[in-house]
Amino acid sequence: MNGINVTYNNKHIVGVLGTGDFARAITKRLIMSGYSVYMGSRCPQDRKLTEIDKTLEDAHVVSNHTCLTHTDIKILILAVPHDAIFTILQNYRDFLTDKILVDVSNRTEYDESESLAEILADAFPEAEVVKAFNTLSAYAIESDSFGGSRRVLIASNNKTASTSISELCHDMGFSTLNMGGLRNARELECRQLVLMSGWGAPTLFTFAVFFFWFAMCAIEFGIFFGTHPELKVPFGNLPLSALNKPVCLTAITLLALSYLPGCLASFLQICRGTKYKRFPHCMDRWMKSRKMLGLFALLFSCWHVVISAIILSPASMPEWYQHTRIHIPTNTTNFAFEVSSRMNWIGETSISVGLLGLIFMSILGLTSVPSISNTLNWQEWRFFQSKLGYVTLFFVTVHVLVMAVPFWIKEPAFIAISNRFYCILLPALVFIMKFLLLIPYVDRYLMKIRSGWERRLYHTHSNGYVHI
Repeated sequence: MNGINVTYNNKHIVGVLGTGDFARAITKRLIMSGYSVYMGSRCPQDRKLTEIDKTLEDAHVVSNHTCLTHTDIKILILAVPHDAIFTILQNYRDFLTDKILVDVSNRTEYDESESLAEILADAFPEAEVVKAFNTLSAYAIESDSFGGSRRVLIASNNKTASTSISELCHDMGFSTLNMGGLRNARELECRQLVLMSGWGAPTLFTFAVFFFWFAMCAIEFGIFFGTHPELKVPFGNLPLSALNKPVCLTAITLLALSYLPGCLASFLQICRGTKYKRFPHCMDRWMKSRKMLGLFALLFSCWHVVISAIILSPASMPEWYQHTRIHIPTNTTNFAFEVSSRMNWIGETSISVGLLGLIFMSILGLTSVPSISNTLNWQEWRFFQSKLGYVTLFFVTVHVLVMAVPFWIKEPAFIAISNRFYCILLPALVFIMKFLLLIPYVDRYLMKIRSGWERRLYHTHSNGYVHI
């Protein structure tokens, strides 16, 4: 596209085809960024844009013909329905030479075939087509306070055109990401049709883990009260109390599962002696789901804290409280009863380490948010998501152990059926693997592999050693 040259005189003149919500949002943003905007409309005399937004009084509302034939307009944003674009542009091919057409349209149905931008580029080879702005909403473009994404994804077959649109976006206050050629517009156009991309499998897995622990807790509950017939089953407390334990165990399991694949991947690289072989498909999906599993762990932890705060009392957690026995003398009623006044070391320690775990897990969740993680350098991000993550897993494991160990000492026969015991096996495996990886020799060897070194295998021939 050697002919495209946005000079100083017309650099700040942009055409916007359309006067709808999206067109008005882009126009408003361009005007606020110092651009002169010509808005093309079928009936410009009927468009009273100032009644909608006073900022638009600086926009030049003209006919489609004027907008398309304006010689100073080199960037034309097509903010009209995709089907209408071809009808509008068909008779103005001679005026499209050296212009940049910005396609902002999206598909209405999921289709991985040729993108709308590619179809547009094939239909009008006189111009350069750039896919941009289609991943933003009109509200995000118009208002800085809107919480949506503010990054523009750009795709084009022409580097000069991509650079021009990238500079335009930066002037408008947006960050950009070059997605390569127009072929990648297929993914950009379908992205808006996918709900919570990447969250499907982690969500189903999370529910599976929760129902597994719920079933295990129900079995444990039945065995315990079956072997203690003198105890009365607290049916009235089941709606919350029965949920609290499986919710807690689910949170710990999910947190451990978000750090286990990293350890497994490290050992796999050590065994292979290279970082250039792809992980198995299941492990690759597991690695990509770690963020989702961690956020679900945070969600279940908050759920556990809320339930615990509601039901916490000497009656529901007697092992957490000190008990004072009051005896009334024999010459009166010969009656004795116990009063629970304050927490003992088990209750206070369990709550302390549990709150620390929740605080650290909340920090992990916050630093995984793109708007925050983008401000961190690699060392800072690695500190929060890796080192602090293992510390968090340690505290939540201790939270369980503080509650479980006194009961195990009192009832050693129930260790084999204790769900708390089985719950901490996974965090224990993570800690053992991480400890092995921190051994200086292993750590140096792994770092060497991750720096690009490969372990070579040899086999022997009669003429010496040969690489394989």
